Amino acid sequence: MAVRALLLTSIFLRLEAGASDVVLGDPDTNFTKADRRWAMGKLRGAAVMGYEPPPSAAALGYGYMATTTRYGTNPFTACDMDSGALVEGTDYLSVASAQAMQDLFPGGLGACEPGHCRCGEAGPGTGPDSPTAAMGCGTCGKGRFVRQLPRAYTIWTPEDADIFTKEYNIVVADVCPAWESQNKPWCPATPSETNSFGAHNHLDFAIAPPQYDNFYFAFTPTECSPEMKARIARMSNCHP
Repeated sequence: MAVRALLLTSIFLRLEAGASDVVLGDPDTNFTKADRRWAMGKLRGAAVMGYEPPPSAAALGYGYMATTTRYGTNPFTACDMDSGALVEGTDYLSVASAQAMQDLFPGGLGACEPGHCRCGEAGPGTGPDSPTAAMGCGTCGKGRFVRQLPRAYTIWTPEDADIFTKEYNIVVADVCPAWESQNKPWCPATPSETNSFGAHNHLDFAIAPPQYDNFYFAFTPTECSPEMKARIARMSNCHP
């Protein structure tokens, strides 16, 4: 562990010094928004300049493309749910959607401030005529992970890995508020806005599948299953 720590420290110092030949993406990384690949705002060289745009969702048969992160489960989310219990025993993955995807709150349009981001719904400017998906609390979708990382970082996961061949069901159990410092590069605040990686949508996975990295996710909103609808109704006061 000490050798590994020294190696990583050396890598980060070289990146901060402007090195462009460093490859990141270690399989042991947690792939959260705190991952140093994304948190190091002073990165220069090929890691930042000229990176690939998000892949096309339409080319893959889906309606929208999102960047992704992983943050872990929460027993009481902004959607008034337990994001772990909500999907336990189902084939759904619970996610937090970007504020832009659910920017209508009880306090009004865009009224997402510390302590006041509960029960978000998709507001005007989201949906079929917008590049921003309408994904408020308690909405569902289906999609696939795409074998591409923001900023063209090296991918360790093989092309035939299950994560790239399986279609996943998702359910929105939380919000990714744009005002939080770690969220700012990822989670747009308003519809049609893009994040730091050129994507209009972002999904922060409470539960991620094996072999996960910060892969893009192509998806289409869908109706939730009857079982998921019943769980949401039992758990959340946002959906009486």
